[in-house]
Amino acid sequence: MANRPITITGINPADNSLILSDNGTTVANPGDTVTWLIGQNSGVASITGITDNSTPTDVFNPDPAPVASSSNWQGTINPGINAATEEYYTINYTKTSTEGSFKFDPKIQVNP
Repeated sequence: MANRPITITGINPADNSLILSDNGTTVANPGDTVTWLIGQNSGVASITGITDNSTPTDVFNPDPAPVASSSNWQGTINPGINAATEEYYTINYTKTSTEGSFKFDPKIQVNP
């Protein structure tokens, strides 16, 4: 099992989509940990939630949660997930420059 870090490097001004170090597709294995990091000068003030969009499959188990004493979030790919699955999830975030909440829907690709 490995840690799959994803750094938020910026925000696309055209549609508020996040610019991620993995280009929006994380490749992982069942049981891997995914860590979301807010990059310096990314324009993201905080992550306010990460939710699974996949029904009935639960790609994260346990669900992503904030890491104590940091702005990072961490989740674990469901160890019992069927291999070769591709699932979308939502990152809810706030910007450093404006009020309000925004969201972006990247995906997780689970290896066979």
